[in-house]
Amino acid sequence: MAFTLTNVPGFADLPDVLLDAEKFALGMNVARISGNAAFGMVRPEIFVGLYKDGEEVNLPISPIDGYAYSRNELLYAWGLYSSVDAGSGWKSGNGDLWFAAWKVEQATGKVSSVEYYRSSEGDVSANTAQTKDGVLVVFTIAQRQKDALVLSVPPAYVDQTNADLQTDHAVHTGVLKALNRNAKFSVVGSEIIYCGEFYNGQTVPRPVSPADGYIYEYNEVRFMHSWRWTTQGTSFQQPDLAFGQLNRMEASVGLTGAVTTNIIMAFDHLLSTAGWGRIAVFAFCTRAASPASNTGAATVSVGSHVKPWEWAINAAYDYGEHTGQAPVIVPLPLVAGQTVLIEATGGSVAVSDSRSAYNAAGDPGSVTGTSLNGHGKRYPTYYMPGSTLGLGGLCGAWTDAAGHVIEPLSVGLGNTFTAPAGATQLQLGINDDEPNDNRGGPFTVDVSLGGVGPEIVLSGADFAEIDPVFFFPGEELPASVMAQINSNIKEAVCRPEFFGPATYSNGATVPLPKSPIDDYQYSRDELIYIYDWATTAPETYVRFVTLSGNVNQATGYVSTDMWRQPVGHSPRQTHDGSLRVLVAAFRKSQAPALAPIETQPPDYTGSGGTFSSMSPSIVVRQAAGEATTLRMDAFDVLWTTGITSSYDARAFTIPDPGATPVVYYVTIYDPTQVGDSAGALTAYCETTSTRAKTAGYIFAGKIIATHAGGNNGGPGGTPGIDALLVVVG
Repeated sequence: MAFTLTNVPGFADLPDVLLDAEKFALGMNVARISGNAAFGMVRPEIFVGLYKDGEEVNLPISPIDGYAYSRNELLYAWGLYSSVDAGSGWKSGNGDLWFAAWKVEQATGKVSSVEYYRSSEGDVSANTAQTKDGVLVVFTIAQRQKDALVLSVPPAYVDQTNADLQTDHAVHTGVLKALNRNAKFSVVGSEIIYCGEFYNGQTVPRPVSPADGYIYEYNEVRFMHSWRWTTQGTSFQQPDLAFGQLNRMEASVGLTGAVTTNIIMAFDHLLSTAGWGRIAVFAFCTRAASPASNTGAATVSVGSHVKPWEWAINAAYDYGEHTGQAPVIVPLPLVAGQTVLIEATGGSVAVSDSRSAYNAAGDPGSVTGTSLNGHGKRYPTYYMPGSTLGLGGLCGAWTDAAGHVIEPLSVGLGNTFTAPAGATQLQLGINDDEPNDNRGGPFTVDVSLGGVGPEIVLSGADFAEIDPVFFFPGEELPASVMAQINSNIKEAVCRPEFFGPATYSNGATVPLPKSPIDDYQYSRDELIYIYDWATTAPETYVRFVTLSGNVNQATGYVSTDMWRQPVGHSPRQTHDGSLRVLVAAFRKSQAPALAPIETQPPDYTGSGGTFSSMSPSIVVRQAAGEATTLRMDAFDVLWTTGITSSYDARAFTIPDPGATPVVYYVTIYDPTQVGDSAGALTAYCETTSTRAKTAGYIFAGKIIATHAGGNNGGPGGTPGIDALLVVVG
């Protein structure tokens, strides 16, 4: 069941001094603490939609409490959902993709997609085209009072039990102050900050909270990027014609903010233009509840023959052929709940003389997972649910002082992890069944310790909205209400949680995360996936013509679809490339799925026409006073073959919208493009946009119906791509 609130919560920076003994208006102050906990439950929210060049991202309305966001409360991250023209499902220019730029303007929500194509045939300087192709998946990050919320002191979190909140027990002022600080922490414990634009070799600085000036440590941050452009990092400009067309795009932001971008262009051979490319960077921040008492950092070398743990004392975690050198023990003492940043900064390992060497992510073509070797033996990743680590990659284990495994750990290139209860040290090694025959290495690994995350003891009670009447003067304040406020604060501190980012290829499914705070197991409808292209490699063929990438919001299924240009042949479909995915998890939320755009290349043996224009362009309307009727005027569609199809006028009966406007989409099913000349076709007037985005349907337009009427709809097209919002929150 989705989380909802009857009242829109507000925020108050309640000073602790107002909770001192002998102070008046206690009920009002407790109401502010309760309100801050509710405010923490709705900050932030994330909305997802598909947009084209020139469109403006919609101002969202919270499905939780109806709060209407303003522009200055929003950030926009984005990913390249598809490079094709949304109307035709194919590219608008001749040749292959040459260079491009994408953006969502942070101040206005204006979407820009500019893609250039060029042909290698004939006069290459003349065979170029600038287009507005491309569809962006836009992640609208809504944070109430984003720049207006101010805290005088950065709050810390100290878990409170309900033992001091019992019937007939006076509430101690110390308990109230702790609840006050914890409620404030729930509001700023998770923040998302726009860091700016960067290119290869630059470093993203540590983000600073606009609320209280809190400077985040790198191990409190998860960076995500959005592609800005594919040319030189310092400026967007036409590449030299000698470089050919696009062959590869790749970008990443390291755990300590190191930016890597790379563009490769090609004619019939590759011409690397290393360092090209520019990205926008967003910081998904989660505060430690308190600074660590044992901060520190270390750099270790993990050789190619090193095993992640000793099987002789860990029979429950047995694997492989029982070879290899002792694990590398990181010389830093751990505290349970502490954040630990692990980053592999160099080195490569090959698992035999006949195999290639790979970085700490391992061989992407040999993801070991729960598979067995030729002798029926397990790999270390057998004990790491959801791991995408390749053979020869970096892994390890949290252990006690004697080396007994508390929890195996899939590391790869690195991430920020949380030390589990019982762990006092970190061990590192290689993901292999027989490390003695490996070569290469070592991996160079940087490890740094951060603060301790919130240690929360959840009572099992979910968040429950509290009626303000409890806080009115003269009313008794039951112990059960105080206990519920405490439970609400705990829930708010846990919402949202961020996981990853990690890189996934076509056909993978993003695993369901589990909270490191309380082992809460998330379900699919509580997750939202924020993504953009990590790389378009490996290249099945030299140049790429189109690319589309998606993470299904309902299932976590990853798909990459590319059309590449072999030398001397027509384009061919591949599934090259990988997406970088960050998971935002919202307890008690629901994330609807986005409908994918189907790439529709022309039939190279001869094809029919595609949509060219519609006349008139706006045909859906609601006359004044017609609360229950929508009308579609007659119109014509011109196809690229020069043929025109005609469609007759229609009227649709709808329920009276009453006080709540309702969006309707009008479509006509005409897969053969013959119009109404051969008889009346089936028309649909629906509140969902599925048919408007499906091949074979003529999209006549959408309209917002009201009780008063007097409304005109938007322009049509086929298939239609509308600025469609779905929400998690």
